[in-house]
Amino acid sequence: MNEVSVHALIKFWKGMYKALEKEWQNASQELGLTTAEQHMLMIIYIKKRLQCQN
Repeated sequence: MNEVSVHALIKFWKGMYKALEKEWQNASQELGLTTAEQHMLMIIYIKKRLQCQN
């Protein structure tokens, strides 16, 4: 992979992250949560889901 491809890939991932972050913020606001509160709920959900798989 050349330098231009790496740069394009990094820009792509940054754009995807920004879009996802904006979606999370909108969902949080609709539920009356802060972004930090929603993040904590996601961590708890993932942790419990992983425990159920074991």
